[in-house]
Amino acid sequence: MTSAPLIPNAELQKQYGWKYADEADRINVSVFGMTAKEWRDSHPNSQKSENIRDYATKVQLLVLSNLQVLNADMITSGMDESSRSEKLNTVARDQLARFSKSEERLQRIESENKSDNQPFLN
Repeated sequence: MTSAPLIPNAELQKQYGWKYADEADRINVSVFGMTAKEWRDSHPNSQKSENIRDYATKVQLLVLSNLQVLNADMITSGMDESSRSEKLNTVARDQLARFSKSEERLQRIESENKSDNQPFLN
């Protein structure tokens, strides 16, 4: 049995490249509230090679990764674009809020331990 290549050939990349960009922007909007083009337009002084994800926080990158997996699962299950966008937005808001609170608590604990000169979780 022959398996599909991990990286599509150049012809497939041209044919379906816009779909990848659409899905990336669907996730960008859920996490950052804007598409990659909107970010580039609002940051004219950024390097051409830079993108919105280069400026993401750890929490945003974690949520972004989670949404990529979730979106792939929803595509595989045949969910339509509108429903996927709605679900991604809901999950993004929830995870951003939860993970941000967890990160704040962890930073507070680390700060308290540093001021007490005690090692953190040794």
